[in-house]
Amino acid sequence: MGFFKRIVVVYSSIIIIPLLLLVFALFNYMRSSAYQKLESASLENITSIAEATEDKIDSFSLIESAVRADEDLLLLMNHSEIEDEDTLINAIIEEVSVMSRMTFILPDLYAVRIFSDNPLVPERWPFILQSSRTNLADLDKWEFNYVASYMGNQMAYMEPSVCSTRPLNRNRKNMGYMQIAMKMDVFFGQLYTRTDDFTSQYAFSFQLPQSNLVDWDKDTTVRMKSVADKSFPGVFPELSPESVSKLADLIFGEMDFSVPLVQQQDLISGVKDLKIDGKSRIVSYQIIPRINVVLVQLSETNQIDSTVLMYTGGIFGLFLIISFVMFFVIKYATGRLMTRIYSVMDGLQQVSHGNLNVKLNVDGGDEVADTQAAFNDMMDRINRQIVQITQEQQLIADTEMKAMQNQINAHFLYNVLETIRMQAVLADQDDIVESITVLGKMMRYCLRWRVHKVTVAEEIEYVRSYVHILNIRNDYVISLQIEIPEEFNQVQIPKMILQPLVENAFFHAIETEGADAVLEISAKKTGNVLELCVKDFGPGMTPEQISSIEAYLAQDTFERDSAGSIGLKNIQQRLVMFAGNDFRIRIESELGKGTAVFVPVPFIQKELQEE
Repeated sequence: MGFFKRIVVVYSSIIIIPLLLLVFALFNYMRSSAYQKLESASLENITSIAEATEDKIDSFSLIESAVRADEDLLLLMNHSEIEDEDTLINAIIEEVSVMSRMTFILPDLYAVRIFSDNPLVPERWPFILQSSRTNLADLDKWEFNYVASYMGNQMAYMEPSVCSTRPLNRNRKNMGYMQIAMKMDVFFGQLYTRTDDFTSQYAFSFQLPQSNLVDWDKDTTVRMKSVADKSFPGVFPELSPESVSKLADLIFGEMDFSVPLVQQQDLISGVKDLKIDGKSRIVSYQIIPRINVVLVQLSETNQIDSTVLMYTGGIFGLFLIISFVMFFVIKYATGRLMTRIYSVMDGLQQVSHGNLNVKLNVDGGDEVADTQAAFNDMMDRINRQIVQITQEQQLIADTEMKAMQNQINAHFLYNVLETIRMQAVLADQDDIVESITVLGKMMRYCLRWRVHKVTVAEEIEYVRSYVHILNIRNDYVISLQIEIPEEFNQVQIPKMILQPLVENAFFHAIETEGADAVLEISAKKTGNVLELCVKDFGPGMTPEQISSIEAYLAQDTFERDSAGSIGLKNIQQRLVMFAGNDFRIRIESELGKGTAVFVPVPFIQKELQEE
């Protein structure tokens, strides 16, 4: 994959990946929010059903209280206290009338029945019956889906009902039972109305274990059964026994059965997630301790998942379209940007093929433009360095040519001087011998033309010989004062870097005066730089003259002296080649007080240089 494609992929990923994560986060948020709403609505609905059921239970309690407070009814059931038959019949008619008014006032009631244990009390269908018609003692306080099979052919009173059966006592004597009934579809009215295909509602009766029976049931925590034993056949789908067991564990698993349910209010109702019959469902429940019934609503999450998946699919499709558009936008923008980068790459390729005159157009003011400008600046520096290297090579070639010419002449002259010295020795001319010996040393020093670096001590020795010759030539004396510490003697310096300065001082400051003079050569170390100084005490120079010389030394052109002498420009150029551009000759002068020329060199001793 090319650089451009990688850039496009990276930029696209930076945008697309966060968007993709946002889509997944949005999916989870929508799903979680929908689940929370469904849980809240489910719990609210089951609570409303429980409240309605509590109202029905209050109706039962109201009728029960009214019956127990009816002294005439209790007197009727104790037939021995009634004096004649007419009074008994009138009492029965009166009580039947009372119970008829009760069922009329409370239309939700299905039936109110009084069962008498006294065989002398005549039956008055369907309100007053004999206890012998059915086994009332075996009935629970609350029976669900109860069918009054003892009603014979009166089918209107044989529909499934919620039946509350209570004994009637007077003076601790059991006189019979009262039975209050309400149709199942009235008592649990909302459970019989299906609101949608994804919600199922059930009512289960349960039996609490005895506190002293720990292992009363090994299968479920609480034995539960549907009020119809088949979970309202024809209205709701039937739940499997395994599902009922799961519901029991979910609802009653955390309860303490040694404590009354009414004291465990935080566990009486709740909502949880559960997988039932292979489907993920939200289970909301409400326990009604007064009748030992738990109301359950099962809400399937398939609809939520389908809806959320549909919305997420739409969002994901929109995401794909946006990603597709963003990819081409990024590709176009990156292409525009890469065009300028490619210009830099093209420039580098041209340089690699030898074209050093490449010049890029600088567009804009960003980092790419800075790169283009830096490229142009780099090429300018390279070209300047090439010119500088060419000039330095020309300088070296010119210097070596001069040295070669001087060597040829010097060999001949050195041999002639050696002959004259031998003649002076034979003639006992000691002064002539000394002069010729010093001159021979100077020529021998110059003949080493391939050696470009010498020590400070070697250069000072050559300067001493040069001043000695000057003193022989002239009728005045030049005193040479050397103030260089001994530890600086082995520092490496360019050859012939001090003698030209002494020669300049002689011509411009001493010879014009024609009198005894002093030349001072000193050295001072600052950091890793050794600064050599040649100072005369002549007439000095004006600031304008110093500026003119410094401007001349700053020029890049190398010096060609047809006379063969080595001037300040040549010293500066060789100093740059030896140490670098930061090492520049410095001149200090004052009229009437002399001139000092400072030459800085790196402080590198000969032993370290050889290593």
